[in-house]
Amino acid sequence: MASRGTKAMAAKRTRPRQLRTHVQVSPGPRISRARLRMVRENLDATRNSVTDTFAKFWTTSEQDIRETLARTQQKIGRAVDMLKRAA
Repeated sequence: MASRGTKAMAAKRTRPRQLRTHVQVSPGPRISRARLRMVRENLDATRNSVTDTFAKFWTTSEQDIRETLARTQQKIGRAVDMLKRAA
């Protein structure tokens, strides 16, 4: 006759094992503090540029406004792309 220990072991072997699937998540690309500071400074300068353009809207030529907005759009686009790659 089998001892209780063997019956318990046999019961454990026949029971389906409850396994958690371990998902290994690799860390995504990171952004350095220096680069993050640069992005923040660029966006701050862009905000100041837009604010100045808005404040001087009636006295600034249309060409200057267009150039300022084009530069602003480029800076914002670069910042968004960099943050997309970092996230």
